[in-house]
Formats: sequence, structure tokens, C-alpha cells
Amino acid sequence: MSYSFSVVVSSKEEAKVRVGEELAAVIVAQPIHQKDAEQAQAATESIIALLADDSSRNITIAVNGWLGWEGDQSAPDCRITSASVSVTASLTAKTV
Repeated sequence: MSYSFSVVVSSKEEAKVRVGEELAAVIVAQPIHQKDAEQAQAATESIIALLADDSSRNITIAVNGWLGWEGDQSAPDCRITSASVSVTASLTAKTV
């Protein structure tokens, strides 16, 4: 099951919050992603940290990921068999 979202924010702190909110929405729609949301958040925060501090620009972030599993995804014995998360973060021009 896969997900993809993007956000445009004005600060690194706002980026972390918005990504958390987007991941929470993914979990509501696709509960299996409760199993990888923490990792996706951590990956995103580590990429955001690489960006220069520049309040004259926005930060644009795109996150996508997917999981494969065996068994009933809601069962405690559900086994994750494949996983991916991809993060892109860029400083971008502020729009008026």
C-alpha cells in the first residue's frame, strides 16, 4: 500500500509538524502505515536538517512510501515483507 504527499512551509519546525500531520492522515486512510510512520518522520526530519537555514525561502517537501506484507494487516502477526520511503526537500522561492 502506498502514499504520497507534499507540503510547502516557511520553516524547518513547521515542516516537521506538517509532515507529522500528513502521516497521521495517511494512517487514517491506510492503517498499515502505522508500522512505518515513525521511520518516515525520522527520514524526513534528517533530510530537512540538511537544508540551509534561509528565512527568505520556503521549504518544499515531497514524501512517498509503500509497504508490502503477509497476512491480515490488522493482525498482530502481520509481517512486513518490503518497505520504502523517499523524501525530497528543497529551498524554494516564496510566492506572493
